[in-house]
Amino acid sequence: MNISNSKDSINVLSFVTDTEENIEKTLIVNMAMMYGFAGKNTLILDTDFGNTAIANTFHLSSNIGLSDYLDGKVTELSKIENRIANKNISIIAAGSLPKKETSYLIGDPRFDELLMRLREQYENILIVTPRYQSKDMMETVLRKSDGTVLVASTGKSSKKEMYQLIKSVAQTGTELLGYIAVKR
Repeated sequence: MNISNSKDSINVLSFVTDTEENIEKTLIVNMAMMYGFAGKNTLILDTDFGNTAIANTFHLSSNIGLSDYLDGKVTELSKIENRIANKNISIIAAGSLPKKETSYLIGDPRFDELLMRLREQYENILIVTPRYQSKDMMETVLRKSDGTVLVASTGKSSKKEMYQLIKSVAQTGTELLGYIAVKR
């Protein structure tokens, strides 16, 4: 996917889906690897609290991550950044808090501050989002992104759900860069 033709610079990119299959996570990891191989300093920021797919993919030894930082249990960014040796890729995993205890975290001012700091450090930030369930849950992350990519699972994503997802993205004012349909 070439996002360089977008009207503005895209540094923070969110991926949203309506399925629980982790297909967008696979795409994010592959995109991060491509950016890394191209010499771009890239971060995967996992906001899908309670899902350990990204941490497991990279065999991260620590379960400390974004939720711990935003909740104030960890105060140093270096404690949650996991650098992948020789790849130009870092990961901030979702963290140790269960999903039911994290609904307030993305709206916290610490998330804004963190994202500003990360924008200075990384050329590309790829944000893993939870499965789309409501506009309110996604709005904060999408508003802070430079662009969004929709990920659909062929045969599993309904037209109605995709329409609601597209409508929600459009209402945030975030540039919808396109969609990827994955056949399972």
